[in-house]
Amino acid sequence: MISVIFKNFNYEVLPKQKETWDKYCKIVQWGRRHPTRFVETFLNLQLTDYQKYIFLNSWSASTAVILCSRGSGKSFLSAPFIMTRSLLIPNHITYIISVSGGQSSATFSKMEDLANNNIASAIGVSSVFLDNVKRAHSKLSGFTHSKDGCHVELFNGSEVTSLNSVPENLRGARASMSCFDEAAFIPKELFTATLPFTAVSSDFRTSKGLNAELYPPQLPNLNMFLSSASDTTSEMYAQYQEAFRQMMLGNTAYFVADLDYHISTAPFLNGKPMKPLVSMEEVDRMYATQPYKAEREFANKWSADQGEDVLVKRTTIQKNSQAYYPTFINDGTQKFIIAYDPSSRQDNSVILVGEFIRHETKGLMLKLVYMKNLVEQLKGGQIGVIQKPEQVEILKEIMLNFNNGYLDYDGLDSIFIDAGAGGGGFEIGQYLLTDFIGKDKKNHRGIIDKSNEYMAIRADDYPAAAEILHLFNFKRDKTNAYLALESAVNQGLIIFPSSLNVRNELEFEEVREDGSMYMRYEKPSLEEMDSLLQMDLMKEEILGMQKSKKTNGTIVIEQTPEAIDVEKISHWL
Repeated sequence: MISVIFKNFNYEVLPKQKETWDKYCKIVQWGRRHPTRFVETFLNLQLTDYQKYIFLNSWSASTAVILCSRGSGKSFLSAPFIMTRSLLIPNHITYIISVSGGQSSATFSKMEDLANNNIASAIGVSSVFLDNVKRAHSKLSGFTHSKDGCHVELFNGSEVTSLNSVPENLRGARASMSCFDEAAFIPKELFTATLPFTAVSSDFRTSKGLNAELYPPQLPNLNMFLSSASDTTSEMYAQYQEAFRQMMLGNTAYFVADLDYHISTAPFLNGKPMKPLVSMEEVDRMYATQPYKAEREFANKWSADQGEDVLVKRTTIQKNSQAYYPTFINDGTQKFIIAYDPSSRQDNSVILVGEFIRHETKGLMLKLVYMKNLVEQLKGGQIGVIQKPEQVEILKEIMLNFNNGYLDYDGLDSIFIDAGAGGGGFEIGQYLLTDFIGKDKKNHRGIIDKSNEYMAIRADDYPAAAEILHLFNFKRDKTNAYLALESAVNQGLIIFPSSLNVRNELEFEEVREDGSMYMRYEKPSLEEMDSLLQMDLMKEEILGMQKSKKTNGTIVIEQTPEAIDVEKISHWL
C-alpha cells in the first residue's frame, strides 16, 4: 500500500486534486496486485498464457530463472515486465546486463520500441509508459544512448539503464532489479561485478527520527536471468540449480521456468490455442542440421560439464567468436590454409579453410572462414558421401578460388590432407600431383609433399609441382594435433564465426556516432548459411573432446560419453 507519512503542506489540497491522487493510488495498488491485468489494461499488450505464468511468478520473487527455448519471446517479455515495475514502484532502478554492450542495448531497444509502438507483432500498444518518461525538451526523446549504455527515467523517479558489460566500470551500483539477458553466455567476472547490485534490502530505510515500521513492505529486489541453455559450467546453471532447489523446498523467493519448444510451438492465449511463435518445421530443421544446438536451444538440455580435462570449454569458444560472413574467394590480398579430411564411407568428408591474419599484440592468428561437407542427396532421399573423383575436383576448385589473384599458389600457405587409414588421403594426394585445367580454362600446377617418403621418390617426375601439400597422418598423430588445437584456442589464436540466431540471422554489434552500441541483423544466403552451420557442427565436435590418461601414462583424447550422438537423437520426435 501507499502511506502518506508527512501531511505538512504549504498549500491547501483541492478536492479535485485529492480525487485525482486517490484515483492514481487505487490504480497503482490494483496494478501491483494484478500486474498482468495492468499490462493488458493500461499498456494494451496481450500476453500469452505462459508469459503470464512467468510474469506473475517472477513479480514478487528475489531470484527468477527463466530458461526458455529460442523464439519463445523471453527477451521480449522482459520489456513489459521492466516497464510495469518501473511504472508501479517509485524510484525503481533497473539494470539490463548481457554478454555484450550491443546485446544489452538490443534488449533495452525492445522496451523503447514497445513504448513507441514500433513492434509489428504488438499492435496498438498504449502511450502510458511514454507519457511518464522525463524529457530534457519536449521535442527530444527521453530514451538516451551513449557509449556507457542506454538510459530512460520516469517522473516517479524510476530509471532503466543498459550496461556496456565492462566489469571494471560496473562496481558499486545499487538496483531494484537486474535483468540478465542471454545469462547462460555471460562471463563469470561480469556476474561477480553485477550480482551485488541487488544485495541491499528494498525494505531498508534510515533517517534521523524516522520510524521505519510506518513504511509498508516493498517488493524484494530481483535478479532475473533469461536465457536458453548453455553448458553446466555457466553461472546461469548454478543459479538455475539453486533456484530450483529452493522452489521445490517451498521458498517463494525463488522461481524457475523451464519451458522447451513444446510451449512455443503450441502456445495458448486465455486457455485457447493460438498460432505458434516457432514453427515445428523450424525445430525439425534445426535437429536435422544442428542437433547439438537444437538440444540446447529448443529442448533446454544443458551440455554436460566434462570437468577440467575437457579439451576446450564452450565459454572459450564463445569468447573467441565473431560475427562475419564466410569467405568464398581470395580478394587478392589474403593468405589461406586449407585442411581436407577425405572419406569414402558414411561419415563426414569435409574441407575447412582458414585465413591467416596478423594481430597487433597476439601476432599470427587463424580466422576460420569457410567449411564444406562433401555429401550429396541420393535417390530415395538418402545422404551419401560424394565420390572420390568428384571430391578431388571440388578441392581443386576451392584451391583456385582461395588463390584468386595470385600466381600458383602464392595465396595459399599450405594444404593439409588427412592421409591416415580409411580416408584415402594419400591416394588423393597422388591425384593432385599432375597439372590440371581449372574451370577458368587455364593450366594450373599440381602440388606435392616432398617430406612424404612415397611422394619424394616421384618428385623428379613432377618438377613443376608446388610444395604446399602436407599429407598428415591424423590417426598416428591425433593426440599431438588435438593438444596443438587446445593450446591455440585457449590462447585466443583461432577466431570462430558466431552462430546464427533463431531467425538464421547474423548479429553484428555496431557503434553509433554518439558512441552507443546496438545490434544489426543480416540474413545470409543459403550458401553462406550452409558454411556457417558446418562450422557450428565443427565447434560442437571440438567441445565434445576430452583428455584422459591411461595407466601407462599415455594421454588419449576422445569424444566424451556425454557428447550427443547425432544418429541417436530420437527422443524429441
